[in-house]
Amino acid sequence: MSPKVKKQKIEDKDKDKGKETVETKDISTSPEKGLFNDLAPELFINICKFLSPKDLSKLLLACRRFHNFLSTVDSFSTELIWREARLTFFPTYDLPPPEGVSECDYLRLLVERGCKLCGKKTTGPAQIHWEFVVRCCHDCFLSNIIYDHRLSSVASIPDELIPALPYGRRYNCQVYWIPQVKKICEEYNAIPKGEQANWLKEHIAKAQRAVKEKLPRQASRVRANNQKKNERQQEIKSRVELMLKETDEYGNLKFERDRVTKLGTIYWWAITADYTNKFTDLAWHRLRRKIESEYYKNISMDIAASRIIGRNN
Repeated sequence: MSPKVKKQKIEDKDKDKGKETVETKDISTSPEKGLFNDLAPELFINICKFLSPKDLSKLLLACRRFHNFLSTVDSFSTELIWREARLTFFPTYDLPPPEGVSECDYLRLLVERGCKLCGKKTTGPAQIHWEFVVRCCHDCFLSNIIYDHRLSSVASIPDELIPALPYGRRYNCQVYWIPQVKKICEEYNAIPKGEQANWLKEHIAKAQRAVKEKLPRQASRVRANNQKKNERQQEIKSRVELMLKETDEYGNLKFERDRVTKLGTIYWWAITADYTNKFTDLAWHRLRRKIESEYYKNISMDIAASRIIGRNN
């Protein structure tokens, strides 16, 4: 066999290998051959029943198919998935969502932190205003409300439309949410005059329900925050107990219980703080460093005080 023919056969084999590699790669990554493309909706629902809201939020961003499964507002199955997650992982939030709010948005309103409008977490604690179904900081709340005597400055509001507007209370005055007022006015003006009476009747009843449901929802959230606070305090106490049982190489306890639990201000601050977020390993590492620093500082101060007393005697 001549060198030219041999070289040509080697090049042909290399080309064929390249084609086989490309074809195999295309088939393996083809959407039609995906593992979850043939997943039945019933099976997907059963899988999602065991997932936490955090896992569902991640699954929502995984692919377009999962996003459509979990974000369809009018789907009974989608609402069931988010409702099961809420009742399983947050049993204290047992009240149903407000009227017109999906289970997904309701859970995000309850669980997420920070202001929904500005997105900042440094402007103060965000509060949920149930009559307006919004979570915002104090600054955003003040910039988006209007008092009842100034309603005419927002839009031309007929007198019969005012009872259909949900309202809150501030300094014994009624306040309204400006974006909500504008939206309701636009809806009212777009309805034919012959249907406005029925529309007003429905929205007046809806506004009354929103105002009436405010107190029960606030009480439910207070119970949930108190439960989180108690769980955090118990976690801190259990970790401190384990720290107090630690011994050195000679079998002696490393820390004095009274010096940590009775004289230590860091410990009492930790178990009485109004924090509701989960107490993580990183938070414990930081807290332990503060407790140990205060502990050894108190010992050094006691030693210095005893030396001064000894000199005076």
